[in-house]
Amino acid sequence: MAKKDSFEKALKNLEKAVERLESGDLALEEALESFEAGMISAKQCQKYLKDVETKVELLMKDKEGHFSTEPFDKTE
Repeated sequence: MAKKDSFEKALKNLEKAVERLESGDLALEEALESFEAGMISAKQCQKYLKDVETKVELLMKDKEGHFSTEPFDKTE
């Protein structure tokens, strides 16, 4: 599945960027590059998760088996 692969890749890239930044062994320029790469990956992950949230809302069924949309409860 292309979307899943894309999400997994973006998440791994984000994790790598965080690990590099947390190491504390980067020069300022390298740290900035890692931070920028991490922000790009984080935005990609957010977009993929929003797309999944929208799909879940569209696939909700009511008690009679009819499809309906309901807001996704983000508190749980």
